[in-house]
Amino acid sequence: MENSKVCKITYKSIWNQEAKIFYIKPLKLFSKDDTIYLHAQIAKTPGKVYKASKFDPLLVIHRVENLEITETSFKFPDNFDFEKSFNQTFGVMKDDSFQARVAFSGYAAKLLCDNYLVR
Repeated sequence: MENSKVCKITYKSIWNQEAKIFYIKPLKLFSKDDTIYLHAQIAKTPGKVYKASKFDPLLVIHRVENLEITETSFKFPDNFDFEKSFNQTFGVMKDDSFQARVAFSGYAAKLLCDNYLVR
């Protein structure tokens, strides 16, 4: 990050069986609730047309399977404001906030009951 180099990463999200390869501009590492996250922007994949992403990726570090630093440099965004981006919604949603009632089942329900809910 300190050298402002685009990185090629192999990342396996929790909902995909196969890891995906993409290019990012790493902006900030931070931790919350015993997890380390990387906030980044999508970079152009060599040989492909660049399409801007609606949301910046928020990557869980332990899901990064491989990372290669490329020779491609990027300019750190002048208007980057980490506090503004993540204070209200932790960066998951950037549209208007709303309230929702959610029911968890299976693995997610067990994980929540075992680790987060007061009995």
